[in-house]
Amino acid sequence: RDIACSDDEAKALLDDAHESWRSFQSGAYKAATVMAGAVLEGLLQQACQRLGSKATEVFRKLHPARSVKSALQFTIDEGLAILRDSGLLSSALTHTARGLKELRNFVHPDLQRRHKRTMRSTHALLAMQALCTLADELAWALTQTPA
Repeated sequence: RDIACSDDEAKALLDDAHESWRSFQSGAYKAATVMAGAVLEGLLQQACQRLGSKATEVFRKLHPARSVKSALQFTIDEGLAILRDSGLLSSALTHTARGLKELRNFVHPDLQRRHKRTMRSTHALLAMQALCTLADELAWALTQTPA
């Protein structure tokens, strides 16, 4: 609830995080990684929503030629840029989140064919650890930000 804007949103994110963990436990590493990426996207959107007009201002600054959209429609990259520019995420945590995004994208068959690799338990575990670190740091940063 430290990041989400409502109890319903918090429950949805927590349910998805639990699904990622259950997938990992059952050996469904692709599913675990995809769900970790989905939770990341939701957390970033919720954190931007909590920023309110500040997120809109930063979006306009970063993308002056684009129409402003709802924080709940931000992509991972947009959310990361806004939160970094707002001082809520360090450069290191932004890179960590981008790494999680890339792990999530690694599940695409074409990438797996080119790299001759499949998703393994270590990839999924890394994705979930990155997600936990980002959620913890983001929750802390939001408590330090005046409403």
